[in-house]
Amino acid sequence: MLKNTLFVFVAILAISCSNRIDRKVMLFYNGDASISQYKIVNKTNQLFSSKEFDISGFAYADQIEIDKDGKKYTIPIPKQTGYYVLNISSDTVYGSLKPSRPLVIDSANTAQAKALADSLQQLLEGKNISAANHNYRVLPNELILVSANVEGVRLFPPYKEMYGTVEGPADGSAPEIYKFNATEEVKFELANYRNIYEPVVLKRKPAKK
Repeated sequence: MLKNTLFVFVAILAISCSNRIDRKVMLFYNGDASISQYKIVNKTNQLFSSKEFDISGFAYADQIEIDKDGKKYTIPIPKQTGYYVLNISSDTVYGSLKPSRPLVIDSANTAQAKALADSLQQLLEGKNISAANHNYRVLPNELILVSANVEGVRLFPPYKEMYGTVEGPADGSAPEIYKFNATEEVKFELANYRNIYEPVVLKRKPAKK
């Protein structure tokens, strides 16, 4: 009887562990992508897209195969618990941890605008980027760890606005909110900040003589 009870307990434990989500990936790509176990098939076009998937069940493989318009290559499957970003798009993407409340930009505060512009310029140049700073630069065909807090991450991909209210995880803890942007989005935001402290003066069209 004891042996049977122990066997049932071990079986239940194995099932619960296999169903536990310990690794998630946000995939950035161009066009269409289908995800099956151990494989991503990507048929590209100019449209930037994103898709979240779980790799907790990929326990018996060491790598994910990427089939991009017939060209195949592999990316190692991470073993560490966490939330990851995998970028197979043609663009470099940039991201950072965001405060729970939106940052209010004072259009009259040129010092604030310059500081934000300098930060974005460094980001584009790949400077001052680290896990400690909670900012990220993900090159094409690169996979990075964003956070060890799998269930707590709420990630907003490029070309999608952040929600006004973000729900936290089931345990009641505060969510980790991340926003990622495409290169052109970062450059557009940079230009807007620069225009605050270096406004573009439009020349008046000469009058006809």
